[in-house]
Order: sequence, then structure tokens, then C-alpha cells
Amino acid sequence: MSPNIYTYLALIWAVALQAVPGIAWFFGETCSPEYTAFNVSRLNKGLDAHLFGQHLVQQYLPKLIKNHLKSPQKALTIALHGPTGTGKTFVSKLITDHVFQLGDRSSYVHRFTTLNFPKEDEVNVRRLRNNLKSWIMGNVSRCGASMFIFEEIDKMPHGVLEEIAPFLEHYGQIGGQDYRRTIFLMTTNHGSKPISNILRKHYDNGGARRDLTAKDFDSVLGAAAFNNDGGLKNSRLITKALIDLHLPFLPMEREHVKQCISAQVSKLGDCTLSEAQMNSVMKEVHYYALGNDSTSDQLFSRFGCKQAEVAVKAECG
Repeated sequence: MSPNIYTYLALIWAVALQAVPGIAWFFGETCSPEYTAFNVSRLNKGLDAHLFGQHLVQQYLPKLIKNHLKSPQKALTIALHGPTGTGKTFVSKLITDHVFQLGDRSSYVHRFTTLNFPKEDEVNVRRLRNNLKSWIMGNVSRCGASMFIFEEIDKMPHGVLEEIAPFLEHYGQIGGQDYRRTIFLMTTNHGSKPISNILRKHYDNGGARRDLTAKDFDSVLGAAAFNNDGGLKNSRLITKALIDLHLPFLPMEREHVKQCISAQVSKLGDCTLSEAQMNSVMKEVHYYALGNDSTSDQLFSRFGCKQAEVAVKAECG
């Protein structure tokens, strides 16, 4: 075949991968640009359409991943901090959907959850650390663009994550394997209280929510993870600044809960809510005031969108 024919066939294959769901799974996934090409515009659209009240995530995350994949200097490591229900796990799935052709089903996406955490004793932690190291090395040997997601690291035994520190350093290679294209994501509830305190002080000073930057939270989030029980307690990942970004998820306000409700109704497709039904769903959500001032408006949702989504399903039958 002529070079033009090869180019033509390659173009057809690339279009087919995007157009036909499941074709990548049928033919077998490979660690190639066709399967691991990051679509930053689609990620931005997904965040705009489905994530509410988290301007810092929208502002920092897509750009950081794009720059990393364009010219990786080290493995990218991001810690997602914040209260329950604010979108941390959802965002991790949205990232995989727009980095990998098969999304969360990709064989290059690896999730580590509380189900993987053993009873915290010296023998189990040592065994888990050894297994974790081998697991990462084995998977990265198959694809340097692998992604590892550690959920709820605040519930992880102390010391486990120390084993990944060498992979996060500015090394070109370890044992002949390049780790610079690898991405590590962590989710944690650590930092929820400092996030609320910073937001409360910002509001008390007349500031607008969207004026806050990631820098306003960085040091307190690292300290919260370092000083409290969990996977990053007394960790060199903190002391050696191996985590590239501590990204805060802010408490969600009533307006964001309404946006969640509207999105959930649209997702269900065959449901509409009257104003009375909307108010009924809003009442199912528990709210709280920042700080200890009981006279303040209870503006913030205690569990983010979780209660609202359940209530919408109940209203829509």
C-alpha cells in the first residue's frame, strides 16, 4: 500500500473510535494516542454542565492535566479535598472519561478504594505497601499513561502511600520504566473544616465566592492531611511537596443544590417538577451555617447534592 492509503486507513480508524461506542473494547485497548488522547474541551463542557459551585476545579484542573500531558516533567499528582457530596468522585470519573477512550472501563485506570484497605496493623500495612508498589510498577510497564485513583485516603492506613513517593519524584526513569506520563488522583474529606472556615472569613470580609483561588487553601489542606489520621499522616508526599495541587471542593449553597436538582431531572428525561415539587426536594436537604452563629442563614448543604438526587428520584417515581 502507498503511504496515502495507510494515512487514510488510520484516519478512518480514529473516527471509528470516536463514533462507535464499544469498538475499542471489541478490538482490544492499546496504550496509544487513539485510546489515551485527552480531550480538554469535552472535559470543560462536562464540568460546566454537571459540576456546580466548584469554580476552582473548573479553573485549574483541565489546564493542569493538559499541560502535564503535553510536556510531562514528573508524574502528575492531585489531591481533591472537601466535604461529602461536593463532586470529588464524580470529577475523578469525568477525568477518566476524557483521558481514556474507554473511560473508567479502561484497563489503564486503576481505582483503590476502602475495600482494599486491610486492618491497620504493622504486618498488613507492610504487605499492602509491597503489593501497592508491585501493582503500580506492573501496570505502568503496560502503559506509561496509566491513571491511579485513591479514594477516601483519610480512611487509609497510615504509611501506605509512602510507597508511591519514588514514582512522584522528578526522575526520568525508575528501573528502566518512565513514570512521567502517569497520573495519580486522591480524594479525601481532610480539609473540609478549614475550607469552610476560609470561606466563612472570606464572606465576612465581603468577598465573592469566585474571588477565591487555590492558593488560598493550599497550605491548610496539606497540613490537614499531614496532621490527621489517614494515608497522608506525617507523609513525605507532603514534606517533599510531591503533590502538585491540593484542590478544594467548596461547600455547596442552596443555588447549587437547585442546579443539581435541575440536572438530575434532565438526566431522568421523562420527569418535570412543579415549583411545589422543587421546594419539596429542597426541604429534603440538610443545611447548615458556617461557623457557630446559629442566627446566620443556613445556606450550605451538609451532604452536597446527594440528598437532592435521592429526593428527585422519589418525586419522579
